Amino acid sequence: MAGGKGAVLGRLDGKEAGELGEAAVRLILDESGSSPPEGDSEREARVVSLAGAVVDACREGLAKDEVASFLEREHRIPTAAAARVAEALERRRASLSRAVNRATGSTCLPHLGSADWRLDLSKGKAGEVAEPVFHVNLRSADGSDLSSFACSIEEMQDLVSTLKDACLSAKRNERAYSS
Repeated sequence: MAGGKGAVLGRLDGKEAGELGEAAVRLILDESGSSPPEGDSEREARVVSLAGAVVDACREGLAKDEVASFLEREHRIPTAAAARVAEALERRRASLSRAVNRATGSTCLPHLGSADWRLDLSKGKAGEVAEPVFHVNLRSADGSDLSSFACSIEEMQDLVSTLKDACLSAKRNERAYSS
């Protein structure tokens, strides 16, 4: 985050934040009347900065209760102001997410909600146990199916190892950036 954005947004109060949050939402959605009055450069800077903060929150895919704390933490918006902006974002979340996706040329990936699995063991010829097969079903946080697949024990071990490597890499990056 640029230092200028925090300085501009850090001066917001709760009363003004609701109006500016709505203006930021209209700016992102390119709706008429979204431009601040000409000659009011501070208000314009706040609307543009808020629009950037709202876009960040949409990209992060934050739930309603996480938006205000994200705006406070990442954009240094005061608590009351962050709550008002979060309300404005929540009222128009679906259209905002579509607008952000169109503007950035990317899609918001769903968040993993659950992973269900079962292990099938079958008997082969002459009573021998055939190779076990894992059946895995991944669901998004909203409960919709993301993917289903079957794999052998070796493939499952490779998958688990790859996921552990990804977690270790994330922890290393987190430590490197928090220092």
